[in-house]
Amino acid sequence: MIRKNWIVRYRPPETPESIKNVFDEVNPYGYGTVLVTVSPLLGDMWTKISSVVDKSHTFKYMIAFRAYLFSPQYLAMLISSFNQISDNRLMLNLVHGNVGSNENFEGIIGNKDMLLTNEGRREHSKEFVDKLFHSVKMFEPFKMPEILVSGGSDDSIYLAKNTSNIIGLYYESFMRSPERFTSQKFDKIFVFLSVLVFDTDEEAEERVSNMTEHERSLDGSPIYGSKETLKKKILELESLGVTDIFFSQFNQYEDTKQVHEFLKELSDDGVLS
Repeated sequence: MIRKNWIVRYRPPETPESIKNVFDEVNPYGYGTVLVTVSPLLGDMWTKISSVVDKSHTFKYMIAFRAYLFSPQYLAMLISSFNQISDNRLMLNLVHGNVGSNENFEGIIGNKDMLLTNEGRREHSKEFVDKLFHSVKMFEPFKMPEILVSGGSDDSIYLAKNTSNIIGLYYESFMRSPERFTSQKFDKIFVFLSVLVFDTDEEAEERVSNMTEHERSLDGSPIYGSKETLKKKILELESLGVTDIFFSQFNQYEDTKQVHEFLKELSDDGVLS
């Protein structure tokens, strides 16, 4: 049974209060993990999430990070401190690929040139991870949280195999070559996808065919259709070896509650855990 998780994508929580509101909203639906993405416009998520940790919430907090924003030792310190607040409630998402147009490296000390390309950032991430695992040993008995490595490149596979053996990639990237990832014997394979729920498949096809290019550019991995069709697509992912899905709504205009309620139905039916 595939585990369901939630990614906060289209309603970026800019304050501790808005983060808490998101966490309170998703908690009743039984997600295993809630991922908050990284962006310089959102500030430091470690500080904000730490201020609103709720021990009554049943999910784990997953915080995305780029390796060049920290030293390995400082990230190990953050991990140790978070474990003191709420032990075994943290996961990490190592992001090492494309950089948004609003991001730059002006505040980075050291070899910024290697960070200007995907290849350079991946090389930097490899060295970072090696040192991180060494640094966190200073804070025993607290242990390294699981690290999800995002991406479908060979470097992503290498990083995933040498961290927590967990990889995450978009639905379309996985479906192009499932065996490329399942053959690696990962402990967990996460797929990122958004959901568009309709009463009928015909209604879904009409809505998608009428999408503007701008709408299509917002999300490269939607699945859509009637509830029965969506259920079959999720079961197909399970049969192909996917262990976890990070769900989201399609864009900021879609109703998140509709998606939450649909996924809860699938959990009640034994399709998702």
